[in-house]
Amino acid sequence: MPYVEIDDNIYLLLGKANVGNYGYLGGTQERNEGVIQTAAREFWEETKQLIPVRELKRRLKYSLDVDVLRKVYKNITYYFFVMPWKSLCDMHPRKFVESWHRQQIPGDRFNEKIDIKLVHIDDQDQMTRTVRMIIKRVKNLILFQQNFKDFLNYHQNYDFTAMIAS
Repeated sequence: MPYVEIDDNIYLLLGKANVGNYGYLGGTQERNEGVIQTAAREFWEETKQLIPVRELKRRLKYSLDVDVLRKVYKNITYYFFVMPWKSLCDMHPRKFVESWHRQQIPGDRFNEKIDIKLVHIDDQDQMTRTVRMIIKRVKNLILFQQNFKDFLNYHQNYDFTAMIAS
């Protein structure tokens, strides 16, 4: 679940399957497929292959600011990869959405989503029930990631080894 901060507001990249609200980009794990492979493949399929699947796997696996939320609902385990946009893609999120819309072919039976867009994190009326169930955890995780980044930036020149040695 990639997010981006624009003008001090947080937006999630969500997709609409048919009618109804916007939900996470994802899907079902295939046989002999790991969680990271599933997340990368599903994101790749649902976003019109705008980011190569190999690159998605690499970023999900090795980015330090990717966190995974696990939610069990009706005996199904869901994994949500929560990450800042910059860890996912070098393209600006608005350009990414525009590129997706340009590639959309009306009536194409292979379209997994009829729309994707950036949804404000507090605009829960546009979100599916599954996303609303975890939104508080997502917000807390984003806040933690931002605070941790601020902590590291503040202390980047501080010599912790001197403190430990004393």
